[in-house]
Amino acid sequence: MASLAPVLPPAAAKVPVFPRALVKPAPPTIAFGKEQWGKYLGEVGEEPPLPSDIHQILQSPCPFFPGKKVEETHLLTLIPKTVNGKPLTLDSLEELVKHPKQGQPTRFSSYSDEIKKEYGRKFPERSYWTLMTRDVIPASRGKIYNDQVQLLKKYSQKAQVSYEMPKLLEAATSILTEYFRTGERLYTYSPGTFTRCQEGFSEHRSSFVVGGFLEGGLAILCTDFRVGLARSYDGLGGLRKF
Repeated sequence: MASLAPVLPPAAAKVPVFPRALVKPAPPTIAFGKEQWGKYLGEVGEEPPLPSDIHQILQSPCPFFPGKKVEETHLLTLIPKTVNGKPLTLDSLEELVKHPKQGQPTRFSSYSDEIKKEYGRKFPERSYWTLMTRDVIPASRGKIYNDQVQLLKKYSQKAQVSYEMPKLLEAATSILTEYFRTGERLYTYSPGTFTRCQEGFSEHRSSFVVGGFLEGGLAILCTDFRVGLARSYDGLGGLRKF
């Protein structure tokens, strides 16, 4: 007599489950990060993460230059705490760019004594990323300190993004690393272009600027910015930090 018990289908073969490997997102093409530092200038240790929405940030409209995206108008640069185990400073940066691992050497064409004495050995407390404009922001040239600060504040409020004036090391590092990455000199003399930096004696005495990048190198200068006086080629770069 045939059995009336139900016939069960064969059990499905178990597929082994392996943990999914975590894939780190590809860095933006404009980034000068750990890999680029190691290739051109030196080892920088651990690289801090970029914001999870960095690609969205780079694809967003530029707040300064209408019709362009942020990635077209900005430099994305890792500012490391150390390079080859030594603190990154203006003094050490000058030596690094004179003796790169790859690429054409460059230097500081001018390096004011006041800046070297006060800020030449200052180094960042941690590694971080900066996003700095490739050129001075529109209408910032030839303005005194207070006017430039108000202009940058106006742009930031309109874009709902916090921009600030770059520091000396941030400006110099961003400009010089882009030169090694692409061979392009920004903040050059065509036309004469410098960005004011945060450091300085006071708005009534002098200001520190970075720019004038030619074959002879990048200038880091102390200039006269007394009230009512401003050089026509001294503007202001905008910078964000991550």
